[in-house]
Amino acid sequence: MKNYLLKALAYDKQVRIYVVRCDNVLNNLAKRLNYYPSALAAVGRVMAFTTMMGGMLKLEETVTVKVDGDGPIGLIMAEADAHGHVRAYSNNPHCHFEYNDFRLNAKATIGSKGMITIIKDLKLKEPFIGYTPIINGEIAEDFAYYYLVSEQIPTAISLGVLVDT
Repeated sequence: MKNYLLKALAYDKQVRIYVVRCDNVLNNLAKRLNYYPSALAAVGRVMAFTTMMGGMLKLEETVTVKVDGDGPIGLIMAEADAHGHVRAYSNNPHCHFEYNDFRLNAKATIGSKGMITIIKDLKLKEPFIGYTPIINGEIAEDFAYYYLVSEQIPTAISLGVLVDT
């Protein structure tokens, strides 16, 4: 399944922009493992973020992202490489939460406490491992917090998954 990663520079090369589309691989995952909608939205957000991080790598380097929250989905794990390959899974694909207006509630699915672990295998002696707590369960904000604290890079991240009915 083909993913798309668009890279751009803006503001005199001071801002990097990454746009990821990984709907083919996410839809394949949903069909094979019968993911419920909010679980698929949560895994899809982690998968898109991991694809973006993979796009920053070189040659045979890889990145693994683990989101281990206190929500019912349990551990979400995704791995990507510099060539756009990505895979992901979760402990419990059969959980589902919605807001009162029927929007998918990935925050309740993931939980608001736990840890994010990023493992970059840069093909050196030891991999780089960064940890940050989940600060609120809105996973895009949690990943932005990771970049600020662990990599000291102010970052704005927006993640969205459109799940068919």
